[in-house]
Amino acid sequence: MPTFIWMMVVLKVPVVAAFVLIWWAVREPEPADAEPDDEPGGSDRDPGAQPRRPGPPRRGPHGAPAPG
Repeated sequence: MPTFIWMMVVLKVPVVAAFVLIWWAVREPEPADAEPDDEPGGSDRDPGAQPRRPGPPRRGPHGAPAPG
């Protein structure tokens, strides 16, 4: 008899875990806290940065010598 009661208690653990997992999956997501407006919006790039120069021309098919 004690084994039966022990098994009834132990077998409830995965059932409760399944219910918690399902509840966690379907719950309403918490609203994201608004970020403080200390910083102005926009890009993190430096406005005075120069654009990158293009790379060298690509080689032809099958490793042919560089054009030029």
